[in-house]
Amino acid sequence: MQIWELACGETYSWHAREANTDCECIHSQWSDIWTFTVAVASINGVKLISPKMAASDVGTTNIGFSWTSVPDATTYSFVLSPNANLTNAEVSTEISSTAYNYPGPIEYGATCYWQVKAWKDGTLLSTSDVGVFTVTSAPVTPPSPTVVEQTPPQQSTSHPPSR
Repeated sequence: MQIWELACGETYSWHAREANTDCECIHSQWSDIWTFTVAVASINGVKLISPKMAASDVGTTNIGFSWTSVPDATTYSFVLSPNANLTNAEVSTEISSTAYNYPGPIEYGATCYWQVKAWKDGTLLSTSDVGVFTVTSAPVTPPSPTVVEQTPPQQSTSHPPSR
């Protein structure tokens, strides 16, 4: 019997057939091919740190993103998108650190989604949850002051009574 070491995040395929082990005669056709994927251990998985989940006070520029490191990871893929399914990404990049600074700008009040994946030599080790945050609302411009012009009181001229 051969023992295989399985790797987290990898997909494996297998099939079987009946055989007589006494004479090594094959008695059946191969079964359908089945596949399975080894789950990634969440204890060592990517966890998003900043911006915090559902933050609503994120600025429009120089947004700092950070996440936990994953043992043995050599690169991380970072995605920032205006869509929950991460399509039409504003950023999709590979980096070797656990932080990314997005210079922006992102429009006021926008909701953004982000995710990080950890890789080792092309093998996926871990995928984070999808983070979400909202950019702060546009500052309210106070109305222009109303200028009220005061009219000086009318001056009355008094004449001495006539005689």
